[in-house]
Amino acid sequence: MTSVSRKDKLAQIRRMVELTTQHLGGRKPMIYTKKRVWTALGNPDEFSDCPLWVIDYNSDYDPVLPKSWSSFTFWQSGENKKMDGIAGDYDPDFFNGRPEDMNQVCL
Repeated sequence: MTSVSRKDKLAQIRRMVELTTQHLGGRKPMIYTKKRVWTALGNPDEFSDCPLWVIDYNSDYDPVLPKSWSSFTFWQSGENKKMDGIAGDYDPDFFNGRPEDMNQVCL
């Protein structure tokens, strides 16, 4: 198994963002990551105009963001949780906006 260099990983992300933005008519795709992973990539700022779906299981009130972003769109605060009335496990997520703002993100 070969390791992919940071330069090549960034090139892959760049290409994915370009293709997805074209496909979405100019809208930027959401980046799903956590601080540790983004730091390992060198905290590239070139993707900071993409909405952020941040992963942080260690914070109760505000997620720790990768350096490239000052806010988030979604925050995944856990994984494999159980809740009465839900079959199977779920990952709790928080939307950083009003209910009516969800259409702007999801359409």
